[in-house]
Amino acid sequence: MAKSSSSWIRILAILALTLAIWVSAAHAGAQFKISDGVTTVTVLDNGPGDSDPTVGVILYAPGGGGPFPGLLVTVDTGISKPVHPFPGTIDLNAIEVTSTSAGAQNFILQLSDTDFSFPQGATHLVMSLGGTLTGSGNTISFDGYEDNTNTIFGTSGLHIGPATFGPGAFSGLLLAGSFPVAPYSLTEIVSIHFAGPGVTSFDTELRVVPEPATLTLLGLGVLGLGACAWRRRKGEASPTR
Repeated sequence: MAKSSSSWIRILAILALTLAIWVSAAHAGAQFKISDGVTTVTVLDNGPGDSDPTVGVILYAPGGGGPFPGLLVTVDTGISKPVHPFPGTIDLNAIEVTSTSAGAQNFILQLSDTDFSFPQGATHLVMSLGGTLTGSGNTISFDGYEDNTNTIFGTSGLHIGPATFGPGAFSGLLLAGSFPVAPYSLTEIVSIHFAGPGVTSFDTELRVVPEPATLTLLGLGVLGLGACAWRRRKGEASPTR
């Protein structure tokens, strides 16, 4: 009997360890991805390339502007749970992305996180954004996704956007009715087309907000845009490892 009990204890311990490993692998935290179509860099929260040790913050600040010919990247920051003060929210901002090439270049930045559980049911998916872009013929587009398959960088669920802008200062607030089922993932994608030299900086936030909240959503969007300067200052002063 004692031998049988000992065997069951070992089996249960192995199962518990396996489950812990599986859960950890299933939710590895936020991920940031940046690509010029040839070279792609993926940065996991607290992984190589993340200069901020805070869980829920990814700070990508490559020395020398990054591994992208003709493109210079200063500081990009992705913010998710548990740091972001609002549940069901991710935020992606760039201090400065510069094209020094006379030819056309495409550049994509993505932020994604999984295992969001609040809010659920009848909600709104809201994307607020703002920034600047210089250079004739250059454009920048913003897309947001809420995916009930809980897939990192998942784009099979509700889509909001694209919101596309040309040179100059820009801002926007997009919203659509949604019905998330926990757990779900959120993904932001920013696509930059440089027709020639130019510079952009931006801040975009994707949030799931409970119903009913039309006026509240508009207020939250304004607050989100107003936080751009604070986040940029944080990026400029963020710690390095």
